Amino acid sequence: MFNVSNFMPHGFCYLWRQDLLALHATSDALIFIAYMLIPIAIQKFIGKRTDIPNLLILRLFQLFIVFCGITHFLEVISIWFPIYFTTGLIKMATALISITTAVYASKVLKRLGDVKDFNLLAAEDEHELSMILDEIVDGYIIVAREGFIKHRKLSETFETIFGTIDLNSTLSSIKERFEDLVGDFENDNVYKVANRTINEYIKVNLITRKNDNIFLFKIVTKSKKLQDDHDQKEAMINLVLNNVPALISIVSKDLKYLLVNKEYEKKWERSMEQIVGHSLTEVLPGSLFDKIEPHVKMALEGKSVSFDTSYRDGDKEVSFNVSYLPYIIHGNVEGFFTMAIDNTEKSLQERALLEKNAQLEALTIDLEEFVFFISHDLQAPIRHILSFSTLLLKDLDVPEEKKQYVDIINSSCHRARELVEGILKVANLKKENFLETSLDKLFYTFINTVKMENPEIDFSFNIPAEKNVRCIPFQMSLVFENYVNNAIRVLQSSERNEKFIHINYVENLTERVVYIEDNGRGVAPEHESLIFGIFKSFTREKSTGVGLAIVERVAELHDARIGFFNNSFGGASFWIAIKK
Repeated sequence: MFNVSNFMPHGFCYLWRQDLLALHATSDALIFIAYMLIPIAIQKFIGKRTDIPNLLILRLFQLFIVFCGITHFLEVISIWFPIYFTTGLIKMATALISITTAVYASKVLKRLGDVKDFNLLAAEDEHELSMILDEIVDGYIIVAREGFIKHRKLSETFETIFGTIDLNSTLSSIKERFEDLVGDFENDNVYKVANRTINEYIKVNLITRKNDNIFLFKIVTKSKKLQDDHDQKEAMINLVLNNVPALISIVSKDLKYLLVNKEYEKKWERSMEQIVGHSLTEVLPGSLFDKIEPHVKMALEGKSVSFDTSYRDGDKEVSFNVSYLPYIIHGNVEGFFTMAIDNTEKSLQERALLEKNAQLEALTIDLEEFVFFISHDLQAPIRHILSFSTLLLKDLDVPEEKKQYVDIINSSCHRARELVEGILKVANLKKENFLETSLDKLFYTFINTVKMENPEIDFSFNIPAEKNVRCIPFQMSLVFENYVNNAIRVLQSSERNEKFIHINYVENLTERVVYIEDNGRGVAPEHESLIFGIFKSFTREKSTGVGLAIVERVAELHDARIGFFNNSFGGASFWIAIKK
């Protein structure tokens, strides 16, 4: 299970680029150091204080921070060593500690959130504490850690409900009386009094201090509770209504506005008072109401409606996507809820996109005609020049020193023909049917030939036979052929005694990656951004500069990634990452 010999370190994902390695390794190392310093600071704080009321939360935070730091330390190690199982186990431990810390911290923070006055936690003597509690609650009981009652005080109203509490009472007896007193649990720490003649609620909070616990009791009347609930719901509704980027309204069955949101007021430049109570015809432009009227009738028939509409605002066409949802009470349609989204900008973008597509189609046709021109009208003159220059050499008595001029003409014509054929190759690359193809078979069309033609170069081929990709086989084979030919051209002019081309394979979760690596002279920094451009050749060797442009075009058609880097052998490593 823990065998990682088949895995690669993370450095391969960074293509062993020194800048990326330094960035990630340094960042994770600094984070690790910071995470280690924080628990030390917490420990120094703990060592100086003996009155910390809840030491466990600090210990949990120390443990949580230490494990977080370890995960970053392991990330540094995994750049060079594939310790993925170790990293995974540490992350799992970190997750468990994180969840435990989060749950416990939420409980502690909740108790702190219920404190009305934080002086309660700092008050030292009973008199000071009593003065604070008398102002904020209807009753309180201070219970020592040993379980006996140190102090208690209840208001007259609360004593009427709860009864008197003797200092000799135990905490368990008070809990039993409380359980008999309250009924159903209403919400967070709020209980309804079980006595039907008393329509009251009791809110209970617990504050934990170093030497004792304080139980706080607050009486909440029914009307106040209902008002609080109503205010909370109203605030939530307003929050939603006024933060949704849409025009929202509620319309009665007689087509008068009952409610609108801020966006509605802003759109029609009217206040709430100028809209609510007024009819649709008074607020909306006449041309717009005429268009929505059939849909309004459908909504009043109890049907949900969704449609697109528009109206003219000066010289601008304003578009909406509108939805009507009827609201029904006791089987009768009493009105409908409306939501309109302004999609004017979207409509303009769609129209602009259609225009751009039409222009692109026209350009594509022009390009196809241009390619046709090249393939027929441009190649013919080149063939004629080559043919007649050859005939001139045969039929005329041309001095040897003059023959070099004809040779230059022929060489230039061959060069021009290669460029034309290169353009045709790039232009004719189109989307075709994708087939499931074995990676190693994509090299069969050329690899043996180039090996025989270049015996001075040592080829190593490390593509597993069982690895398949979905691709256009001919086009993907062109990628590998151009990568290999590019490496061969560089090595042919190299003065190295040992020349090699390595064809290697790696994969990750989503891609299969093929590398063609040589020990030539690499790519100069000033040429890196232009290397895949058409007619861009930065080598001393004869080249049309079309091969890598073909690679880039095929990668686009396959939604693949391509790239290169200067490797440790002194040469260049070109790669393509194909989706699984």
